[in-house]
Amino acid sequence: MYEVYSISNCPFCDKAKDLLRETEEGFTEYAIDIQQSLGESIMKRSMMNTVPIIYHNDMFVGGYNDLKMYLNK
Repeated sequence: MYEVYSISNCPFCDKAKDLLRETEEGFTEYAIDIQQSLGESIMKRSMMNTVPIIYHNDMFVGGYNDLKMYLNK
């Protein structure tokens, strides 16, 4: 299962979710602009300060471009 940490009105977040909709695994989205404490926590954990932040089965994937490479798209 994928986890996507995103914010509203983010084109790269939308593109990442579109790519993940093509997989059969599905994903869970976390809106870190709404859950700000979660956003601070995941940014510290991932060492990223941009979104989306994507994990697959608790393994850090990265952002949108990293996801494209991970999925070989």
